[in-house]
Amino acid sequence: MFISFNKEDNILNEKPFLGDEVQFNIFHKIIEGNEVLSLKAENGNAIAMHNPGYEMWVWVNEETDTNEFENIIKELCSILDDNDISGISGNPDVVKKIADVYFNHFNVSYKEYMEMNAYECNRVVSLENSKGKMIKAELKHKDIVAEYCHGFKKSINGDDIEKEVQLCEAEKLINSGNLYLWEIEDKVVSMANIAHKSPRHCRINNVYTKTEERKKGYCTSLVANISSKLLENGIIPMLYVEVGNIAANKIYRNIGYEHRGKINTIMFIY
Repeated sequence: MFISFNKEDNILNEKPFLGDEVQFNIFHKIIEGNEVLSLKAENGNAIAMHNPGYEMWVWVNEETDTNEFENIIKELCSILDDNDISGISGNPDVVKKIADVYFNHFNVSYKEYMEMNAYECNRVVSLENSKGKMIKAELKHKDIVAEYCHGFKKSINGDDIEKEVQLCEAEKLINSGNLYLWEIEDKVVSMANIAHKSPRHCRINNVYTKTEERKKGYCTSLVANISSKLLENGIIPMLYVEVGNIAANKIYRNIGYEHRGKINTIMFIY
């Protein structure tokens, strides 16, 4: 049986969830939402979390026996039906099972949307920087950051964002104090953002290099420097990257990032 919990609950900071914390690091962000739906199995073997407008993330302890697993899946399908949720993210096998049972019971079809790898870095292998230096983004960089935000979003899902929206997003990222740039002789060529800090990790996202500046080591240098900075402060950097982005996966592994599991996202077709 699933019961509600809030951010004061310790389930995200104890076993068995801790074994999969990197893969499901986003839970630490979701729980901070104002209208979050956060549910856990009474024995701690499953967690389902959802913020309005986004898919539901689902974690199930891989050591759960078959009967309990089947009951968890059935109950999750009822939760999906009651809350009109657009999709689910989680371990590929769990997501597929939920989607199939949901279809069989409620006749709701689905489509595969995204596959991501989760990585963490406990040690930066090398800090042999390419030409240039890491700087913290300032408001004077707003136009180039907006351009890079647009490029990043378009590369992920094809979104073509209006310029005013791009500028607002850029200003927000800069004002957070967590956006870093790689600069060569006053020219910004790459960006990366520290998106969220959880008890043991910092999640990096919005990693982007302008097309004509790629394959020159700028992204590697920037992410390696951010990662080293975080490790020096006693926190482990982690990130998600699309499975199909071969170049990015290779870059992160070369820096010292280690694979910690896959996340699949499916969207329901109502």
